[in-house]
Amino acid sequence: NRDVPSLVSFMNENGYNTTGMHLGKSTNWNRRTAYQKLCFDDTVFAEAFDGLDTIHGYPTDEQDFEKVIENYESHKGENQFLFNVTYQNHGAYNDAHDLEKTVDLKQYGYGMYSTAENYLSLIKLTDEAFQQLIEYFKNVDEPTMIIMFGDHQPSLGNTANSLFFPDSGTPEQDIKQYITPFLIWANYDIPDQTIDKMSANYMSALIVKAANMEMTPYQRFLYELM
Repeated sequence: NRDVPSLVSFMNENGYNTTGMHLGKSTNWNRRTAYQKLCFDDTVFAEAFDGLDTIHGYPTDEQDFEKVIENYESHKGENQFLFNVTYQNHGAYNDAHDLEKTVDLKQYGYGMYSTAENYLSLIKLTDEAFQQLIEYFKNVDEPTMIIMFGDHQPSLGNTANSLFFPDSGTPEQDIKQYITPFLIWANYDIPDQTIDKMSANYMSALIVKAANMEMTPYQRFLYELM
């Protein structure tokens, strides 16, 4: 509920048009006000569209990524920064008439884990849509960087957790339930590297470093601390 310096304001100061996109409603989590306080130039929420393609009740990632491309094309020739929160794989992960279950854990001898199978089937659709997004930006002239990261693991219930985290109960094991992957991809050459573990609060500094932009003193501090 107050103005705060962020990666958004940093991009504003460096001459970028900044957009915050989420195909959910702007009223969720007071998002409209929060995005204004983060200093986005533009915001795009579900209310901007006359209907959206959905799966198990949420806008599909395929359509979400199409909106990302549309936003890029509408600002061609400008420096652009887009923060996009996807929605397709939000819980819960119950069976739905429009969700084809393409992952079957039973055939691998794991037993009945319906929620996990639904979640993994959704992730497979995301993988396919993300591939299409990457293929599109491989072929644009403007240097483009795409960062994909997860904010938390899915809540699949105690039965599925006992499969994925059989040794839970110690801090070393329980922390695994909070790990999410990330990637930084560019349509131009950047140094390849693998980062074993990183706290999410270092993400913005890593992005600025990977983009070869001049870092603020605080970003340099974070990068060195990481």
